[in-house]
Amino acid sequence: MPAFLDTPEIQVDDQDISSNRVFGILSYIGILWLVGLFAAKDSRYTRFHVNQGIVLSIFVAAFNIATTILTVILSKIHMGWLGSLTLSVGEIATMGLIAFGIVFAAKGRAKELPLIGRFHWFDKNND
Repeated sequence: MPAFLDTPEIQVDDQDISSNRVFGILSYIGILWLVGLFAAKDSRYTRFHVNQGIVLSIFVAAFNIATTILTVILSKIHMGWLGSLTLSVGEIATMGLIAFGIVFAAKGRAKELPLIGRFHWFDKNND
């Protein structure tokens, strides 16, 4: 397994997982992490996946803004296709991260997303 796929995992109570698995899955679908944030705010499992969903949302927004700026700049020198290619690669990577998150949540695992999952802004108690 490549090193970037070997991310840390926290241990969560089995009851917490079985009660809140759907909120973990929803956390990776756009801003549906808000559902878990309000519906199961006391669940450690849900807080973990909500945090991962927030980090993913921030990453996607920042990447899209940066790529749009890059595309506009490159189009001025007739290389806008390079910005579009970058956006396409980023979208494929985003879909991969979403898939990883959904699979982890569906399997009942609190495992960080590759590359971006180490940021814990919402769930500070993830030990």
